[in-house]
Amino acid sequence: MEKQTHAQTTQNSKVIKASQEALYKAFTDPEAIAAWLAPGDMTGKVHAFNLKVGGGYQMSLFYPQSDKESRGKTSENEDRYAARFVELIVLTALTSQDSYSSH
Repeated sequence: MEKQTHAQTTQNSKVIKASQEALYKAFTDPEAIAAWLAPGDMTGKVHAFNLKVGGGYQMSLFYPQSDKESRGKTSENEDRYAARFVELIVLTALTSQDSYSSH
């Protein structure tokens, strides 16, 4: 019997009050992404980055060592994912598609 899997999808959008320059840099600078994209007490690390349509980045979000309740999708304390840039229009638009690795 063949096992069927169904991909889960989530779509997010948010209005952020900042200049176009600041927003574009926040989404296109690997160090900025690692710093601001990690929620709460998590930390981020960008492993690879290619700023072009069809390019993207690979990133890990790490749960703090003190967090004994949360379980990562990739490993015990890590959520690793890849983002692919679908649209890049300097200072105007950026669309990415993310996919998470799970164990």
